[in-house]
Amino acid sequence: MKIKHQISCLITAIFLIGATSSVNAETNELKLDPFAKLMLKGLDDSLKWPIHVAPDGCTFEWEGTDNYRETARSHGPDTFPALKFWRKDKPSTIKIFAPFCGGDCFHPKLRPTLHKLFPLEAGKVVEANFDNPLGKGTLKFTVVGTEKMPRLDNMEAFRVKTEREIFSKKRNEVVLQTSQESWWAPDIGWLVKFKKKGFEKSVYEFSCPATSQSTD
Repeated sequence: MKIKHQISCLITAIFLIGATSSVNAETNELKLDPFAKLMLKGLDDSLKWPIHVAPDGCTFEWEGTDNYRETARSHGPDTFPALKFWRKDKPSTIKIFAPFCGGDCFHPKLRPTLHKLFPLEAGKVVEANFDNPLGKGTLKFTVVGTEKMPRLDNMEAFRVKTEREIFSKKRNEVVLQTSQESWWAPDIGWLVKFKKKGFEKSVYEFSCPATSQSTD
């Protein structure tokens, strides 16, 4: 049980981790750090972003459990499935993440799986198998449906459930299971709510160039 817990913590950290980059003050060019380059290595432009993504400059105010507060700003898309954003508490870095599945979908073999999820439609299910050092893995996306976001003037968002499982043939048992839910607002082109393991956060206010939305 202790080993299984340690494995779960390790993989969960990898699952959620984001890549960071720095900005060159003189040239104002985005400089990716080694880890970010590793995440994007081998990703070509054959898969384009198939949906509208929030433009550079949209600001999101997040609030969650345990007095969680965060101010984030979008910096547009990178090579699919990467989205770039800045956080007020870490003003010197730009982070990169993949919606719905974190680091998993930067893998060349799993990247097309996320791409097939779009366009989002209620009831849509996309699943893929993959090899993992711990055993055979399964990544599954389910578009549960649409929900109105009360804090955003009842704006509609797609609720997407992501499930990940790894089965060890050597141990003949499941050694990892994770589940998370994310809400994507197509009118904005960004995530507006996230929930995992008792932790939940949501956007209560946002503004974009030439438009704004404020609630709460």
